Amino acid sequence: MSGTNTIINASLPVIIEVLEKTSWWRYNLRFGKRILSTKSQRELEIGELYFANVGKDQGGVININKLIKRQRGVYISGAQGWIERIVDSGETDFLFDELKTSLALCDDALSFDALLESLMTLQKGIVSLPFVYDELFCLFQLRKNGAKCELYLLFSSFAPIIISIESGQIVEAQSPYASLSQALAKALKVKATVAETKPFFTASKNILDFKG
Repeated sequence: MSGTNTIINASLPVIIEVLEKTSWWRYNLRFGKRILSTKSQRELEIGELYFANVGKDQGGVININKLIKRQRGVYISGAQGWIERIVDSGETDFLFDELKTSLALCDDALSFDALLESLMTLQKGIVSLPFVYDELFCLFQLRKNGAKCELYLLFSSFAPIIISIESGQIVEAQSPYASLSQALAKALKVKATVAETKPFFTASKNILDFKG
């Protein structure tokens, strides 16, 4: 989008919502309580949320750049309690039984798919628990990578991050935004890099794909 790269909020990127497309390359966006009209040569999806850097150039023109679409999904009721248990104990073995029990009791198709996806992901060695916070879809994923334990977290209005843990200590952090990585480095006192930050595993839209 047009303008310089001066950032208004130097500590964190923000969430914007694409409200409508008003002309060939022009969109109306919701940024907080403000409605902005801006040009974008990138096609944006109406109704979707995006993370973005927002700034002003010297002439006061608002600049929005580095848009990353915020993930959507179906959350699992009770997942936050499981996440707290994992964080407190470091144990994940209990999840198999919890997910199987929840699947057996589930009578909602979308929730069933979310539970089944988490169970299938767990069988691949990755803990994946979608939950809701501030009315937003959030995602907690955990995997072991050699001696390291890696945590992916999409939480509230924060852009996604990956944290690496070794011997019980956070040793590295990663995010897709320089400002967020700088904030993580300062808060956690570790090396923080800027890189594409995606979930460790994303299931296909059709979880059950029976052939034959």
